[in-house]
Amino acid sequence: MQEVTALKRGATQEASHIHILLASSLAKQSLASIGSREVSRYRDTRLKVVSASTVNRELNILSHVFTVAKRSLTPESMA
Repeated sequence: MQEVTALKRGATQEASHIHILLASSLAKQSLASIGSREVSRYRDTRLKVVSASTVNRELNILSHVFTVAKRSLTPESMA
């Protein structure tokens, strides 16, 4: 988080979104166990508290986590 987020214009806000995700039930699960049901549950719960654009930003961060994890598990990265 500190390597990339700190360099962004919206670093403070992004760090806040990351901390919210880390405090959620999703952070207590392995990436392999998180499916659409868990993400939908997270989204619906957050929509009761914050705006849709905030939830969208948080889900974009979560999507990036999966993208980075997928890239790190490709055969090229394991060589």
